[in-house]
Amino acid sequence: MKSILFRVLVLSFISFQFTYASVVDELSPAELERVNQGKQVVHLKDLSGKPWPEVTIYQRFLVSPEEIMAVFTDIEIQPEYMPNVLKASVSKRIHKTKEQVDYQVDLPFPLSDESYTVENTYVRESNDLYNVSWTLVRADSTREATGKASFEKYHTSNFAGVIVGYRNLVVPDSSFAGPLKGQAIKQVKELVQAIGDQTLLEKKEFPDFLNHQISLLRERFK
Repeated sequence: MKSILFRVLVLSFISFQFTYASVVDELSPAELERVNQGKQVVHLKDLSGKPWPEVTIYQRFLVSPEEIMAVFTDIEIQPEYMPNVLKASVSKRIHKTKEQVDYQVDLPFPLSDESYTVENTYVRESNDLYNVSWTLVRADSTREATGKASFEKYHTSNFAGVIVGYRNLVVPDSSFAGPLKGQAIKQVKELVQAIGDQTLLEKKEFPDFLNHQISLLRERFK
């Protein structure tokens, strides 16, 4: 009996360890219907003492989780398609699944361009779910920058693709930040759209390049 109980406990622990939250579970039925209509869903979370809210964007795209993860983690091409990203380069590789990235971004006027470094962590939860999380390492003036992008397989009766959950919190060190909240939210919405659009573009017009990016992504998780 003790042996059987021990095995049950071990299996339960293993099962717990390998479960993960689904992006879809974060949405209400009404919000999920908006996603199914091809629209963005926006969650805003106001945090005490921070001028800008934590912004989470949900949107679906007709690509696979692996494809969009491969495009998003190709850091060097980000300035080519991401709005307001002026420069992006990997400055330190800590591990195949962890690296530091230097950015220069155009912040809403009258804030000046900002240079900062984040540490990205890449996770393949399964073939159906990839995550990227980031934390601030240093910056010219930004006090905080954290976030997470999840790319999860999403299939319905008439759709086979991915649902994106993109959460971002930026705390600028400026007295002008408060009135610019709307512009900051708009930039996150445009960013998520751009990631999906770039992946769709590559899938249709540049499949060889996308396959190369996928090969690089797979190398990360070997």
